[in-house]
Amino acid sequence: MTCWNCHQEVNVRRCTGCLEAAYCSTNCQRQHWSKHKGNCIPQNLSLHSLFEACRMDVFPTPPVRCDYGFDNMQLYHGDLVSPEGLSAETILLGLYQVIWKDIGNDEFDGGALYPVLNSIGATKKMILEAYENNALDDFIHKYINSVITRIGADGTPGYCKIWLQNKLVIGPTRLLLSDEVGLTRQQEVNMRNEIFQRYYGQV
Repeated sequence: MTCWNCHQEVNVRRCTGCLEAAYCSTNCQRQHWSKHKGNCIPQNLSLHSLFEACRMDVFPTPPVRCDYGFDNMQLYHGDLVSPEGLSAETILLGLYQVIWKDIGNDEFDGGALYPVLNSIGATKKMILEAYENNALDDFIHKYINSVITRIGADGTPGYCKIWLQNKLVIGPTRLLLSDEVGLTRQQEVNMRNEIFQRYYGQV
């Protein structure tokens, strides 16, 4: 297995925080920590499964579909097909794949060959925080805007632009706010409408 810092094929130990990163020594782990800390999340979180789906180029399975907006794509946008012939779910997967690759390029220093597109320091922890606060749309728009600002509209990946052109919204994915309190259907609709108005204008 390869050390995530020195990239040598040696005996390694897994990071105890995420059980994903691997290092050949405490020195390598310490050197790489500034790159890894934003992505060091517990292994049991569904975000890992989302990134694995991105890697495999497949739609995620439940409950990841629910957690990260795929179920909402069908609920809110129905059988929408973009001018490019893409469903809302396909556009969401493609956008997550752009973000997944960008986070990886940052953590592993892709250099000129695989440059980092965003300027917000996107990490797994940022996505997780957005999910926990029912703010995935806010994260996505912040990410897309930072990419457009940094590299220009012409160089921005297609899925970022297609998301905006089709005025897509994820909306709330955490419907149980606590053990006792859940969102009502009307609250869901209101939240979605507020998100749409914030980024696209009148519903």
